[in-house]
Amino acid sequence: MTRVGGLARRMWPRGALAAIAVASLVAFSAVSFQGGAPGPASLRPDPPLPRAFVSIPGAAPSVNSVTVSPGGGTTVVGGNLTFTAVPSCSGGVCPAGVTYTWSLGHALGTLAHAEASPNQLITTVDTVGKVPSGIAYDPANGNVYITNDNAWDVSGISNVSVVSTITNTLVKLIPVGASPTGIAYDPDNGDLYVSNCGSQNMSVIDGANNSVIATFAFTLSGCTVGSKMFMNYAGIVYDPLQQEIFASNYAAGTVSILDPATDKVVKSIFIGGEPWGLAYDPRNDEIFVTEFDSAEAAVINASSGSVVTQIGLSQLPSGIDYDSWNGDLYVADASYWVKNPAGDGNVAVINGSSNSLLTTINTQGYPWMVAFDPANGLVYETDSNTTVMNVISGSTNTIVGTFPILRASWGWSNDYADVYDSGNGLIYVTGFNASMVSAIGGASDVNTFTAGGTPGTTTLFVNATWNGRTVAASPVPITITPQAYPTIASFVASPDPLALGAVDYLNVSAFGGTGALRYAYTGLPSGCFTRDVADLTCVPTSPGNSTVRVYVNDSVGHSATDTTSLTVERAVAILISWFYPSQSPVNLGSAMVFSTDASGGSGTLSYTYAGLPPGCTSSDSSVLPCTPQAVGTFTVRVYVNDTTFHSASAATSLTVLAPSPPTLSSVSVTPSSVTITPSSNITFSADARCSNNACPNTLTYAWSLNSLLGAIGPSAGPTTKFTAGPVSGTATLTVTAHLSSISLSASATITIESKSVTPNPRVNSSNLTFLGLPAPQAAAFLSGVALLVAAAVLLLRRTSSSTSKASAGSKAPARPKAADAPKEASSTTTTAAEAPQKDAQPSPESPSSPPSSASEDARRER
Repeated sequence: MTRVGGLARRMWPRGALAAIAVASLVAFSAVSFQGGAPGPASLRPDPPLPRAFVSIPGAAPSVNSVTVSPGGGTTVVGGNLTFTAVPSCSGGVCPAGVTYTWSLGHALGTLAHAEASPNQLITTVDTVGKVPSGIAYDPANGNVYITNDNAWDVSGISNVSVVSTITNTLVKLIPVGASPTGIAYDPDNGDLYVSNCGSQNMSVIDGANNSVIATFAFTLSGCTVGSKMFMNYAGIVYDPLQQEIFASNYAAGTVSILDPATDKVVKSIFIGGEPWGLAYDPRNDEIFVTEFDSAEAAVINASSGSVVTQIGLSQLPSGIDYDSWNGDLYVADASYWVKNPAGDGNVAVINGSSNSLLTTINTQGYPWMVAFDPANGLVYETDSNTTVMNVISGSTNTIVGTFPILRASWGWSNDYADVYDSGNGLIYVTGFNASMVSAIGGASDVNTFTAGGTPGTTTLFVNATWNGRTVAASPVPITITPQAYPTIASFVASPDPLALGAVDYLNVSAFGGTGALRYAYTGLPSGCFTRDVADLTCVPTSPGNSTVRVYVNDSVGHSATDTTSLTVERAVAILISWFYPSQSPVNLGSAMVFSTDASGGSGTLSYTYAGLPPGCTSSDSSVLPCTPQAVGTFTVRVYVNDTTFHSASAATSLTVLAPSPPTLSSVSVTPSSVTITPSSNITFSADARCSNNACPNTLTYAWSLNSLLGAIGPSAGPTTKFTAGPVSGTATLTVTAHLSSISLSASATITIESKSVTPNPRVNSSNLTFLGLPAPQAAAFLSGVALLVAAAVLLLRRTSSSTSKASAGSKAPARPKAADAPKEASSTTTTAAEAPQKDAQPSPESPSSPPSSASEDARRER
């Protein structure tokens, strides 16, 4: 509990209440354009618990039975019978939301609704108050509240009339401020807010006990007793998501935001252009405001409280309501009789998603207020200068029905504001100049049976459903008798319109008469000629509009006739720039595509292909993938059509070849050269290459060896192992690959070598000794000795040769024989050469000894 102005007041979680309010917004969406604007809070007692969805016993009537009239009928072949289903409901009043199911026992004809929106005036209730204007529905108690604006009756008393929608009777008059106009229902607290233009305040009515529980000041510009009604009007709408009330102030050009928890204005938004009616769009949490004098509708973001866009309309927009079936908003948009005596007003349709004008619906009058009926998806529009109500289909945005409502006593009619009652499915309309409220319903339903071409009997079945309860009418028998005269059931031209040069089909459906029927046509376009057929093919040769008439005659001279229209438009030629395959020839099973480039025509172009090879399927695309599954040459044709049945075609050729068999192209051996030791082995591999990708399984290999230095095995297959024998040598290994008639060979060279002795890498030469010396010094010593021995041998040979020559020439004393000297020298030489191997000491006869005198003499003589 919190205190507001010193008094206790219940506060409820806004999130929970908003969720409940949004869920039921459809049930009372028509409240959106009624009411006034809020002001500063004043003292008020505790409101009751929220009762927006309290169930009222007996509030919703139930369908007890349904009667079909006539109860049966007889018609001829092709004839019609009209039936009306009328339900009987508890409480005596049936709602407009009753639905019907019609069916036939035997399909000897067809059924069609003869009236798209059956509506009727159910009753009128005297409100007693003066000049009833604003209206709101309280779903918690099933009452309708009507503000009685006495602005033109200075002696009148301002009040709010309470009408029970269960009994359709006046139950109470609630005194409020002067000249009340707008009224809105708050589902969160069950209160109703009434804007009092004359007394510049707002009254709060408790819906539980129908009494005023608070009044707080609120300024409305341009309000004086006796002033024009449209200067007083203030629209009110409740936003369940923000839990705020939005109210328009016509003369000030503003929309005020009221917080019902504090009864205070939290913000004023300048709109301009005399804001009038308001509607709430729950999908976008936006408030739509009609601007009476500027021919616009403003869109307010309810969360930020700012204007997001302005939508241009045409005349003087007033009432507005939200259609929960299609998300659009409907605006009564018409000038009053002084500015527009012709009365060519309209209802504007605003797209709630794009916030833009979608279309306008001409009403031939002065549309003033609109209300949406969520039970049947219809919009009800009151005309201010006629005595009818227009019924608009939200699915087609067309007027589907009109019916009389209230009679005008002067200038303006009594139809001022309307609201949908979710309890009984009726529309309630205030009678501005008649001090009454009218209840509009349409519980009955009308259907037309059209007999087919076969005589016989069938049965009509009708079910009526309301609020989950379904009742069935008594079966209705229908008898179909033969038709003495021919009857034309339908005569149509298809397509219509069509492009010049395209084919059109005229179809006649006729039956009855005596004997065989015959057909004749007149009024055909140029290029078309009559024939005695029910389906006439026609190819017009010139553009234009034609009214074609068909005559159907029977064998005794009875006749029937009918007409249809046919429009021939000058075609825009379709140009195919190219059509070709991505490759041709193509191997069997290989993927390719057909490409088409086309332009021109009317609308979207479509594609069809013919003559495709097996494995390829036509599709509506300018690029067609294809994987041929048959060999041959194919002529493929593409047909390009536009939306007016104009066509163009082109052809191309595709050759599909059987794939060439692979051929052997090369073979190699790995390794191609190798050296191994006796008795070891090595594996060789053959690699064959073929054209057209991989080699087939029919490829074979044969291995051979040209020597007996080893053996191979196996001798077939892509690999073999060579095992060397004990003997060194060279062998040649050959592999031959065979594929079909082609054989290719490759060879490898095998060298077999014995093992060679290599120094042991583990022995360190620096640790060896010879003759007591380290190995390097011993080697150097032996090298020097060898050089000395060689020099001595040479010197002895030269000395011996000189001595022999001297003895021969001078006859010297006898000396040893010349032949002995060389031997001695030779012996010396041998001794010297052997000396190092024995004791490594120089010989007495080494070349280092001085030569003899005889040798010296001989040398000198030379």
